[in-house]
Amino acid sequence: MKTVTSGFVATAALLGLLAAPTWTQAGTQGASCVGIRVESMPDLGGKNQVFSATEVIDLVFKIMLAGSNESSHIDVRVFTPNGHLFGALRVPVPDGARKVAAPPFLVAGTEIVRNSLYGKWRVEAAPEAKAPPSCKATFTIRP
Repeated sequence: MKTVTSGFVATAALLGLLAAPTWTQAGTQGASCVGIRVESMPDLGGKNQVFSATEVIDLVFKIMLAGSNESSHIDVRVFTPNGHLFGALRVPVPDGARKVAAPPFLVAGTEIVRNSLYGKWRVEAAPEAKAPPSCKATFTIRP
């Protein structure tokens, strides 16, 4: 595994969707992303999108894409509870894909735990790095 940026680890395969929380709907029409779902690894359910830093190793952001996908990638940005950019990552999108998963977002043993970055986080996805997000979701990390 290779560290890509703060808290992200590259993985070789895209992960499939698992039964879990509902999708967060997009706020704009015509965008390539229509929703993001946050899941924990190991899968502990994440009731109401709340995850314990002492129980989960990492989180996975599952991104649902619109029917016609014109981009070969989607940019994912993660923001701390104070609104600061924590990490950014470009996720490849295979031709015709309707869903992709960003590489795992590490929680256990990271700056999140060491610096007590607990609270409500935000994850956004956009077709380009400087573009406004086409969808976003919030989740909470607690001690």
